[in-house]
Amino acid sequence: MKWIFLFTLASYLLVNSPLFYSLIYVHRLQGVGSLWGYAPNQFFFLVIVFPFAAFAAFTSLYLFVDHLYPILPTSFRFKWLFDNWPVGFLVAVILSALITIIIYLTTGWSFDKLQPVYASKALDSVKTFETEVEKSSLKKEEQESFRKKKITEAKQIVAGLQIPEDTDTGALNLFFDGLGSAAFLQVIQTPGLVAKLRLLNPVIHLLNVFQLFIVLLIGLCVLFIAASTIAAGIQFKYDGIYYPQLGEPLNAIFWTVFFFGLYSICYYQYRSQIEEVVGPGTTVLQDFFIGLVTFIILVAIRLLDSNNQEVTQQVIFSYLPIVVLVILGLAGIFKPEFSKTLIGSETNLGIQLILTIIFVFFSCFPLFRMLSRVHD
Repeated sequence: MKWIFLFTLASYLLVNSPLFYSLIYVHRLQGVGSLWGYAPNQFFFLVIVFPFAAFAAFTSLYLFVDHLYPILPTSFRFKWLFDNWPVGFLVAVILSALITIIIYLTTGWSFDKLQPVYASKALDSVKTFETEVEKSSLKKEEQESFRKKKITEAKQIVAGLQIPEDTDTGALNLFFDGLGSAAFLQVIQTPGLVAKLRLLNPVIHLLNVFQLFIVLLIGLCVLFIAASTIAAGIQFKYDGIYYPQLGEPLNAIFWTVFFFGLYSICYYQYRSQIEEVVGPGTTVLQDFFIGLVTFIILVAIRLLDSNNQEVTQQVIFSYLPIVVLVILGLAGIFKPEFSKTLIGSETNLGIQLILTIIFVFFSCFPLFRMLSRVHD
């Protein structure tokens, strides 16, 4: 039991180490407050949601090992992997490292990774860019045409950009002032240029790479346990009565995947805000992949129990978390202004506190159930 809390605390401290360092040495409290809404995947998810996701993940592992693994017959398809679990863990480590490398080389970094002077300039550039778009016309369609034109022009400028020899902060600021807000935003979202011009804070950058690796490692382990548990349920024809030992691991996995699924909502908000000012193609679209995998796993877990295939009040309630994820996902796509106010760049401390209280209150119920099963 204690190791679950210890692992949760350790993982929480590790993945939020860039934030802690930033609060003390780099952006400080005011700077982080200004940057918060521009990267909900980096702040809201990791600070508020991740501890629940990590606790549920480690509890799922415990319940699987304690409740399910002892009863697995030799005919179980994945039994060899569990008998040789270090191999599976090493594969997860390798995959996490490869995905981290791909994201590192192909994806632009959020503003909080920049040196304070460039992070501040990024925020000012976004506001300037949006002001120019709003003043371009009173018609929404014409504003969007102007936005696309500015982004295209900025990309052309950056494509033929001559990198200055002097990368001193003062010299670079003068250089960026000459580019304009749209072109500067293109520069800070181009991985190669960011590295050459040394715009990132080196310590935060390094910590963020390890942060990404840890989150991916936990996520891949969760996927493996989820797939194996679902496979066991299918093979054993789980119906809520036959092989009841599957019940609690499946419930823990369900909530683990649900919590991690919220990352796709937060990341989509981050990506959509960035693409508004730099255009598409700055990320690897991991939000859609995570969202799809989350939906498939959650529905698969609910459909395993034949009792959930009949429409009753209890069954409807059991599908409610899936409905919540779908609604939040659709809101981000079709009601971007609402999502921007909720978790994005237009949010404020009051909204974040209310959202946190609501999330923590409802999330405690499944966690308390997991705790009671762990004690058993």
